[in-house]
Amino acid sequence: MEHTSESVVLTDMSATIVYVNPAFERVTGYSRAEAVGANPRILQSGVHTAGFYAGMWEVLASGETWTGELVNRRKDGSLYTEEASISPVRDAAGVVNGYVAVKRDVTAERRAEAALRGSEARLREIQHLAGVAGWEWDATSGELSWSDEMYVLYGRDPSLGPPTVEELAPAYGPGSSERLQRAAARTLETGEPFIVELEVYRGDGSLRAIEDRAEATRDAEDRIVGLRGTVVDMTERSLAERALRESEDRYRSLFTGMREGLAYCRMLYVDGRPDDWVYLEVNDAFARQTGLRDVMGRRASDVIPGIRESDPELVATYGRVASGAGPERFETYVKAMDEWFSVSAYSPAPEHFVAVFDVITERKRAEERIRDGERLEAIGRLAGGVAHDFGNLLTAIYGSAELLAGIEDGNETALGEVVAIRDAADRAAALTRQLLALGRREAVTPAVVDLADVLADLRPMLRRTLGEDVDLRIDVRPGARPVHADRAQLGQVVINLAFNARDAMPEGGTLTFEVSSATVADRRPAGLETLDPGRYTRLAAVDTGVGIPDPILQHIFEPFFTTKGVDRGTGLGLATVESIVHASGGGIRVESTEGRGTTFEVYLPCASVDGESPAPDLPAGTIAGTERILLVEDEAPVRMITARMLRGLGYTVVEATRPSEAMSIGHDALAEVDLLVTDVVLPGMTGTRLSAELTRRSPLLPTLFVSGFSPDPGLIDRVRAPGAAFLAKPFTRDQLGTAVRGILDQRPPRGQERD
Repeated sequence: MEHTSESVVLTDMSATIVYVNPAFERVTGYSRAEAVGANPRILQSGVHTAGFYAGMWEVLASGETWTGELVNRRKDGSLYTEEASISPVRDAAGVVNGYVAVKRDVTAERRAEAALRGSEARLREIQHLAGVAGWEWDATSGELSWSDEMYVLYGRDPSLGPPTVEELAPAYGPGSSERLQRAAARTLETGEPFIVELEVYRGDGSLRAIEDRAEATRDAEDRIVGLRGTVVDMTERSLAERALRESEDRYRSLFTGMREGLAYCRMLYVDGRPDDWVYLEVNDAFARQTGLRDVMGRRASDVIPGIRESDPELVATYGRVASGAGPERFETYVKAMDEWFSVSAYSPAPEHFVAVFDVITERKRAEERIRDGERLEAIGRLAGGVAHDFGNLLTAIYGSAELLAGIEDGNETALGEVVAIRDAADRAAALTRQLLALGRREAVTPAVVDLADVLADLRPMLRRTLGEDVDLRIDVRPGARPVHADRAQLGQVVINLAFNARDAMPEGGTLTFEVSSATVADRRPAGLETLDPGRYTRLAAVDTGVGIPDPILQHIFEPFFTTKGVDRGTGLGLATVESIVHASGGGIRVESTEGRGTTFEVYLPCASVDGESPAPDLPAGTIAGTERILLVEDEAPVRMITARMLRGLGYTVVEATRPSEAMSIGHDALAEVDLLVTDVVLPGMTGTRLSAELTRRSPLLPTLFVSGFSPDPGLIDRVRAPGAAFLAKPFTRDQLGTAVRGILDQRPPRGQERD
């Protein structure tokens, strides 16, 4: 007893201590001298109740051994726990004469156990809060142990205890049980931990997503004897991740699939002012819309050189948006890119902005063309509205000038003034024709025209106009065929091209007009896209001027576009040329090299070889006649001048101021009329209708229509018919006489027409 590690206490029947061993002294702090003679109550801690001690003495009094745990108090007042076994001591006769207690200090063990229980409780609480459950499987026995959270996770009644592996298998979703079995088998074989994602059906039928992590358990000899793992409920996270993936997929689909370009950018500031931006992300349409690639992470000023200097308003607008001033929607022309954009910009974060944009350059150009068309239409209406009156005034001016020239014959001073009047009238008439041609309101008379004749007729005037420092050359090549067009309009084309070339050669040069045959193939060059493949007559104007820069070249046919000063050009010359060429069924193209010159090429359809032939030039002195002419003109000055011109040529003239007067002429009187000369625009009835009415009464009566502008769409068809011709106002006496003589000479002699 002296050397045992357990405490030993002997008491007599009065419960007085008669012996303690050294172990007692170490545990309690009482020396043997202090303990012997004392009552064991010196160790009582007050933790146990009186009933507890009564029960103990009841067992001892019955002669039995009492075993249990006691919480006692040391001499220093600290508590300790000990396992005790108290037994009666008997003498030789078997009579109880005392008691012996053998006790073992288990304080440290109980504290460790309490700490473990606390730790386990805290772990269970943490697992519960974190949704983490624990399990362990013994490979030898096949038994499965579950934490409380496993029951919650699987929806199983804890009173049923953990299931067997076989019972658990049906709870897994499709494929999950097989994945878990493969992972477990691999860990049992290799010892490597596993992580698997599984689907589990709870007891209520709901599906949960879990993550199962496990490692191998080993015995003292490091042999794998089972598995221990944790299970985390991933349902909410899985749903959130799925929703996030779906959201990202939708965003990515929108981001990559949208037709509009999108750029997410960070604004850069210098001294607090917006200065540049960096492209952080762009969609696929960005490159398609702009042609810019590999822009992410780069500054706009690097991607689009010069944009900060040329487009400060755009930088300022993006700066306002990025600073939180609110979203903006606008249309802007970016000079650095020569493109129009429709932009919606907003700020998703401070100093950042998103620009969603569409390139609208073609729309803007179409709108500009529409505006130009509306402007031309307005000009056409204006020109058409005044052309009739203006043509009448110019006709009167021409006629008066000619009459004055006859009166003042020999007076060089007066004749000089007459020439000045006619030159001014020529310029006014040319401008009117140019406006009417541009608005396609000019009365035209298509005919078979030889371009060589047009150039020959215009050559004297062109030489005077171009000046001595411009060498004019005309090159008509063999095989060039006539075209079907309006002769006056073709003259306008030649004149406008010549004037354009003159302005391109301020220091002089060479202008060559070429007429040749040409073939347009299936692959048509720019400017000739609308032409059908086939044979054409080509009119080229080649100059040795300064050439046209590329930025200007694409605008030269636009109405009102000019590089001249406001007092030198109207911007209508080349636009008029293009309009006439297209109206004639042709095409026009241009090639130019700066410093070397420009070539305009006009392609016109060839006239049919079986069609009409060019009208032959009338020999001089054949414009006079003695026939009777019915002249219908509502403008008195024009009627008077025209009648005087015709009478001066020997004709008999019957004048009518309005259609009703002409219609009132009797049948016999009308039969004596050889030619109807009528204005097209008349009060109450058009000249075209008047001609039809009179021709119905006198079928062989020819008509010469005169006008500077005709709103009557049937005029051209009427002029193309036999027995009709057209003369544009203003006109000279010679032009009038030539037109009258030409149509009268086509009429059969009076005796024959009655047959």
